[in-house]
Amino acid sequence: PATEAELQKMLEQARQLANPVAEAEFSLSLGYSLLVQGRLNEAHAAAADSLVVMDGRPWRTRPLALACLGEVLMAEGRLHEALDLLTAPPPDFEAGVPTPECRRFLEQRGRSLLVSGRVDAALSDFGSARRWAELEGTDNPCTTSWRSGMVGCLLARGQVEEARSLAQEDLELARAFGAPWLVGATLLEAATAAAVPAPGP
Repeated sequence: PATEAELQKMLEQARQLANPVAEAEFSLSLGYSLLVQGRLNEAHAAAADSLVVMDGRPWRTRPLALACLGEVLMAEGRLHEALDLLTAPPPDFEAGVPTPECRRFLEQRGRSLLVSGRVDAALSDFGSARRWAELEGTDNPCTTSWRSGMVGCLLARGQVEEARSLAQEDLELARAFGAPWLVGATLLEAATAAAVPAPGP
């Protein structure tokens, strides 16, 4: 992956060449890089810039940019703004063929809906994301988060055994792919599901 300095350089070159698509793509990549580092103000600006640059233009990556900005807003504690952003129909989304970018959008929207207590709507988004991930042949928890989102939904609905089973599946996949941070996150997910008592008969 490109370093932050490399992304900044490529972003400046795209601006100098007046290439809006390249500018938006590099700005979005920079936004995700800054988000992972916890530099939320800068991540917010980079993700928002990508959307501004492509405003009114067709852009396949727009759903991913919306997902990134929504994630930043949630990290900033601005849940209502994230919901407003993610629940408005994004251009190039509804009529499109399922794509990884749209799946990431659904996963982020699902997380925002779950946090806001709209469990059924969140479950619907995670269900769609699951089907799209299966069409892509994607099961790496690093690149698709529908399982972890669905675990939260199932726990919220009292379906504890189903949640535990799915959390264990997520953990096993994380171990198979091997990213240490991902194994840690899925261990926490599995432990959370295990700690919730199953409803009585």
